[in-house]
Amino acid sequence: PQENSDGMYRCGPASVQAIKHGHVCFQFDAPFVFAEVNSDLIYITAKKDGTHVVENVDATHIGKLIVTKQIGGDGMMDITDTYKFQEGQEEERLALETALMYGAKKPLNTEGVMISR
Repeated sequence: PQENSDGMYRCGPASVQAIKHGHVCFQFDAPFVFAEVNSDLIYITAKKDGTHVVENVDATHIGKLIVTKQIGGDGMMDITDTYKFQEGQEEERLALETALMYGAKKPLNTEGVMISR
């Protein structure tokens, strides 16, 4: 989890290859960083009777662009492909299945819900 250090939030260490391949079994922040780049944005409505209904799932919003400071300059460098496979690729599905195998939280039941991809 992130901690404030000199006014900036930081996390780690976490193996970049472990994050990309869903190996959330490694120590330190691997599970946290995997979730940071692979989560879905879930819209839930709370009903008056105390139940909750999943209204929409956006699987494209989080982890769409991961950047770092460009080496030797002040610009941004896109490192998204370093941390995750492209949406819809077989490798992405395998990485998510691997994370689930190692105990990552299972997805919500979204049967009948429109999922943005």
